[in-house]
Amino acid sequence: MLHSTVSVLFVCLGNICRFPTAEGMFGDKAKRQGFNVHLDSAGTAGFQNGVAPDKRSQQLAQRRNYALSSLKCRRVSVEDFGKLDYIIAMGKSNVRELKRKSPEEHQHKVKKYCLCLHG
Repeated sequence: MLHSTVSVLFVCLGNICRFPTAEGMFGDKAKRQGFNVHLDSAGTAGFQNGVAPDKRSQQLAQRRNYALSSLKCRRVSVEDFGKLDYIIAMGKSNVRELKRKSPEEHQHKVKKYCLCLHG
């Protein structure tokens, strides 16, 4: 049974390796669990607009059966804040930049991604 659609934007600096990979992996796992999600990834800097994710990221993802080849790098837009439910940012500097760009009524959507490692 599919749940209601939730939209998530993954944001890092250049949108070339880390968060296109997160988008692909999260989407696959959510689909397998029966969640209906709309996913996207973007960069605060967007150095590589329109380019596919880094080949090394694509190769690592492919080994785990995640396809990233259809994804294209892009820069965060002001429109993203109004149309997405969650905006997950990698690192404090990206959180700061997103909150600076975001209209005040959407700043609560910006969350810092935290990778917690347990030994």
